[in-house]
Amino acid sequence: MVLVELPTGIGIVKTVVRRLRRLVEVEDANLLGLWREDMHMLLWILSMGAITRGSEEDGEYFVGTLRRVVQHMELRSFEEYKQAIREVCWIKADLWNNHLSDLWKDTTAASSPKS
Repeated sequence: MVLVELPTGIGIVKTVVRRLRRLVEVEDANLLGLWREDMHMLLWILSMGAITRGSEEDGEYFVGTLRRVVQHMELRSFEEYKQAIREVCWIKADLWNNHLSDLWKDTTAASSPKS
């Protein structure tokens, strides 16, 4: 498998984000309960959706849901987060590390108390 970065404005990225969101969005159900056997996959899906942030609404959904999963998995550091992502897909390129680092900051900032 090869992962490449695509410009976020192209149609296929919007389609992928919409499909990723549809995959994990559950009405009147416990998302963490449904994915309990595959939390690493859910983490990866939410991370990929959040990285693209097709729209502000999508970005808020993916980051907010990712925050819940990070808390549930008790991931306390960026290194733990990266290791959990590696359970699904090894991401070696610096570009991906930068995206994941920014996402980790956004995710942990969302869970920090506001001053």
